Amino acid sequence: MLIRELQPNEAGVLKDFLYEAIFLPEGVTPPERSIVELPELRIYYEGFGTGKADCCMVAEEGGRIVGAAWTRLMKDYGYVDDQTPSFAISLYREYRGQGIGTKLMLAMLNKLREKGFARASLAVQKANIAERMYEKVGFHSVSENAEEYIMVCDLNADVADRVAKIFAEESKRILVDNLVGVYLHGSAVMGCFNPEKSDVDLLVVVNEEPTDTVKRAFLDMVVSLNENGPAKGIEMSVVRRGVCKPFVYPTPFELHFSKMHLDWYRSNPEDYIAKMKGTDRDLAAHITVIRARGVCLCGAPIDEVFGEVPKQDYIDSLWHDIADAEDDVAEDTMYLTLNLARVLAFLQDGSVLSKKEGGEWGLKNLPEKYHGLLREALSEYRGETPGYDISIAKDYANEMLRLIGNNMQPQ
Repeated sequence: MLIRELQPNEAGVLKDFLYEAIFLPEGVTPPERSIVELPELRIYYEGFGTGKADCCMVAEEGGRIVGAAWTRLMKDYGYVDDQTPSFAISLYREYRGQGIGTKLMLAMLNKLREKGFARASLAVQKANIAERMYEKVGFHSVSENAEEYIMVCDLNADVADRVAKIFAEESKRILVDNLVGVYLHGSAVMGCFNPEKSDVDLLVVVNEEPTDTVKRAFLDMVVSLNENGPAKGIEMSVVRRGVCKPFVYPTPFELHFSKMHLDWYRSNPEDYIAKMKGTDRDLAAHITVIRARGVCLCGAPIDEVFGEVPKQDYIDSLWHDIADAEDDVAEDTMYLTLNLARVLAFLQDGSVLSKKEGGEWGLKNLPEKYHGLLREALSEYRGETPGYDISIAKDYANEMLRLIGNNMQPQ
């Protein structure tokens, strides 16, 4: 299924999809197709492409357009104000209930955000189950009448929250009874999420390894959602419940995705699905964070699913992430500066911290000669431009590895 922009010579299809968008309660006879010629409906398509908010994304299957979502600044049923584009969306009946509408809505919301709009609106019949899909992508009701809800989406709302909610809902749709739960961890639950510097960290727990067909559908969903996420995208793993409690280390995983693997999946999805399976030491750290500070987005509660991660397994996981810090700190200064501090904080205090919190811990507990470096790393994490002294960064990495090594020794 291809999601793309409508071409100018294709604008005629909007009349067809406007007709398909007419909600009909069960048992009601469809109106004549000429209904779209009524003045109150012509505003949805006449002269489309001439206004700033005239945007349309379509779903294409086998060279045929099977669905469309589009917006205009117009005084339609979903009108809120003269600055808020109104939505229309529909798919041919046989393509509904497959997640295509969600993909179209996400693509459109991203397009409006790029164009500088702050909000989008729509009207939905109260009996229309599509209301759930609109809520899932970020719309909420702001008013209502006897038959409809008027809904608005804040295009500048928390992207991590929106992505996480959609991810959980789509996981339920695709994995069905095999899904145990979806769990959010990382910066999004630690109060330091930065849309320009952070990814959305998710762990999916299943009863059994999904089939390759299900993995393909699941990854297609993740890739589509990734395009509408933060700059660093989504990082997620799928693991079986049997390796979570009691905890198995190194932890086996059934599927993994991060933005760095996007080109591989797009170019050869069969190869990706066949090979993206193994063990991952990082999962010890992820599950430790989930147990300490994670959020269950859907499914079984955290304490029912995840057993305690032995301290030595967590330490080993952390060490593999920083072992080459002295060589790598010049290339990844912000990450390693903050990460080294949070590793030492855990070893000394038992604290499970975010990178930001690790930097703040370092300012309170590490020698003053490293405070400038820590402040620069924290400023870059906030999205500012740093000014690192790499010689100090290398000295810091060397000293921190020494301190971490000493603290890892049996007492």
